[in-house]
Amino acid sequence: MIREKKFVFLAVLTFLAYGLGLFFEANFFLLPFPIFDFVLLWGALRFILMNANSRKGYSYLFLLGILLKISVNPILTASLLNQNQLIDLDTSVIPDFLLVFSLLFFFVSFIAWNIQEKLSLHWLWHTLHALIGIFALTLDLWFILFFALLPAILLYVKNKENNFRYIWHLYFLLELMTIFMLFFVVH
Repeated sequence: MIREKKFVFLAVLTFLAYGLGLFFEANFFLLPFPIFDFVLLWGALRFILMNANSRKGYSYLFLLGILLKISVNPILTASLLNQNQLIDLDTSVIPDFLLVFSLLFFFVSFIAWNIQEKLSLHWLWHTLHALIGIFALTLDLWFILFFALLPAILLYVKNKENNFRYIWHLYFLLELMTIFMLFFVVH
């Protein structure tokens, strides 16, 4: 198993073990989903730093998407801002714009991957990916799961040599666990 695959496996396994341990101790299952963004950042940084020969523009675009996503993370904002600033931030459109730009950079990184790695993906896949992103932003955020799943599958099928596809797998799995936890918190 290569380093990136191990990182994805161990990150997901650690979170599931944490949730299972909490279930055995307190009789409820909870995953620490606010820290998922930081794990995704660590995975992307780790990939970029450890694979000097694979440093390409798409990895930096993906990293920028992660940084924009983290900028509205509840843990980060709560630790940096006071109560009045948090209220002002929540009532503003800034978090929405940051989320839109985050998804835009994820989308552009997927297109840049296709161009820089000379993959033969049809333009309809990119159109479908963009539509899923638009559905996630306008209809419901659970579409973000499919937004992350489509590149993870396509990159696994089309480009088995490049290990950056594991970052997309990590992104999908963390979004899956987040949606799962939010579903149980709301219902």
